[in-house]
Amino acid sequence: MTSTATVSAALTRSHQLSEWVQAHHPRRIDASGGRRIAAICYAIALDHREAILLLLERDARSAAFALVRSIYESWVRGTWAQVCATPAEIERIEAGGHMSKVETMVKKLDALPQTKGAFSRVKRSAWEWMSDYAHGEQRQIARWVDADGIGAAHPDAEVAGLLQALDVYAVLCLAGLLDLAGVSTEPCAIKMNEVASA
Repeated sequence: MTSTATVSAALTRSHQLSEWVQAHHPRRIDASGGRRIAAICYAIALDHREAILLLLERDARSAAFALVRSIYESWVRGTWAQVCATPAEIERIEAGGHMSKVETMVKKLDALPQTKGAFSRVKRSAWEWMSDYAHGEQRQIARWVDADGIGAAHPDAEVAGLLQALDVYAVLCLAGLLDLAGVSTEPCAIKMNEVASA
């Protein structure tokens, strides 16, 4: 399967966003407390996003979709570490202990007055399909069967939608990094409107 104009245009927008993220990425971040864990998680999410762009350039759509849950989880973990984690939780993680489960982090993030349950809504709307793709379950299997037999058949519209969602996560992660660096996140608010309307 080769990329159509729809996928090519979405990839071009995503690459342009990558350049914008690099241009706005803070050079230094205070690494005290949960800030270092948060910065690492945001960086992991951005790194996975770049890997997905490379996979889609090679038309490896199944592998690209399989990485989406990793981006979502890294973003949640980064946000949790930045705004919810207790000093004891951060010390446990830095000592090599396990992080809380994503579900636990989502509940803590939803308990913040400013989030108004947004983290649960995102998880409810996306968790099942992200997990299906990540673990090679029904949605992933269904995109390998078409009229010609067995072969990758991920619809172009889904790929374009995936890229737009990844662009949203990129802006969210950059906003987190800018906040950690004590820099205004206003450019991200402006860029988010552009990304959401693409």
